Amino acid sequence: MQKKEVLFETKEGTVRIERLDEKLQINYGNVRIEQTLSEFNYLSKAINSLYGYIKDVRQIYYKKFLIQLKHYRLSLMLNSKEIIDLYELLGGAQTMLEWEKVIAEALENEEERRKGE
Repeated sequence: MQKKEVLFETKEGTVRIERLDEKLQINYGNVRIEQTLSEFNYLSKAINSLYGYIKDVRQIYYKKFLIQLKHYRLSLMLNSKEIIDLYELLGGAQTMLEWEKVIAEALENEEERRKGE
């Protein structure tokens, strides 16, 4: 079994990645979610949307939001603070995934350039 590496971490939780299977493990509070990259992107978009709504209307922190991602059989009941926490956690992990792609492409381009010399 391959070890999961920490991809991104905040004081509220962690996102780990298993490189071989490209599976992500999200740990937030007492919730642990295992997802593929496409599932992670879908959840991240849902949280981003709710985060935008909360920021626009300055939602009160005690109001709860039900997140049901039926396609992935996932239901979460979160308040505004938890959505903000997840926004930061998932956003950080998404940024790290994007940076990894940029770095991999740059290394590949550099390798091609060196071969061409």
